[in-house]
Amino acid sequence: MELHRVGARSDFASTEADGNQYAELNAYLSSRLYQEVATVPGTRLLWQFAHRARPAGDNTSGTLFDVLQLSIRPTGTPGVDPTLSEIIYTANSNALDWYYYNGTYTVPVGQTNTEFGYSAIFAASGNDSIGNFLDVVKFETGASLIAKKIINTSTSDNVTALEGEAVTISIDITNWGEADASRCVFRDILSDDLDYIDGSAAIDGVSAGSLATFNSVTDELRINFGAGAIPGTANTNGGVLEGSQNTGTSGTTGEGETISISFQAIVTGSPGDVVRNQSSTTYNDSTFEAYNATDFTAYSSVVGQSPTAGDETTYVNQFTILPAPSSDPIERVSNPQTGQKTTDRWIIYGVGALLLMLAGAVVIIKKRIV
Repeated sequence: MELHRVGARSDFASTEADGNQYAELNAYLSSRLYQEVATVPGTRLLWQFAHRARPAGDNTSGTLFDVLQLSIRPTGTPGVDPTLSEIIYTANSNALDWYYYNGTYTVPVGQTNTEFGYSAIFAASGNDSIGNFLDVVKFETGASLIAKKIINTSTSDNVTALEGEAVTISIDITNWGEADASRCVFRDILSDDLDYIDGSAAIDGVSAGSLATFNSVTDELRINFGAGAIPGTANTNGGVLEGSQNTGTSGTTGEGETISISFQAIVTGSPGDVVRNQSSTTYNDSTFEAYNATDFTAYSSVVGQSPTAGDETTYVNQFTILPAPSSDPIERVSNPQTGQKTTDRWIIYGVGALLLMLAGAVVIIKKRIV
């Protein structure tokens, strides 16, 4: 194998795929370049590389191709040729340009160390010492979003809320994968005990505006977020949340970009009701969307707790409704225009109103909460 710089010789690549140098797998003979990495079984890995034939002799017209194979397998047999099942992709490229190839690989059960390698299979030049340029090699974990939620009520421990009060629901969404997450869309279906306050949705403290939509029929709040997000209900309208490769933390914390979403809702249930709420976020691997047509889903879990399969209270935020103070009774009515439940708070104001009540007249002032 040899390393070349662009333009060092006329028969080298005239342009780089990335950076200032690239590898040639056919040096003195056909060779294989490989690397071993520690992996976690079940992890989704993304691979990518650029390939180009070396121009030589008749291999300058674009009709002849160099052939390279990518193999991925457990470590331990570097001197043995990959088996057919270990060959992930075969690239055929001419000398006219760089050609880019990518795909996905899921680490099998029990495979804690993985070898990925590139083998020169055929050189169109007819000379085993000339051919198969390789560049832009990437091997990284896919995007992995983790959502942590908290519902802030008027009580210090957030385990109870007063009937009729406005609660604030906050979610921090972090990309713990190396790859960027694309098509990021947040969804929250509010229970019958919660009414969304129109226009309250925010992204990183700034109004979400048209990126947030609320469906009054299904009670679903949807927010498109991330760089490049646009209004609309298509999954492709979600934006990008950077992974640890782009934030520069892949080799340290492994924590990529975090975004904060918040909104408010009125507690409309009855005293004693237990309100449960869980959101979901759909996303994909940026530039690898074709491999995951249905997108991935991350469900929110409670701040300060680690999700445990089968334990609902670990995943779902919840609180119990307490009666409103007797001086502040609650009436729930329906908006005649939208059909949505709204909450009206009736308040008796001041000593003067109390005196009128004693005289047999009742003065009621109605305050509408929106």
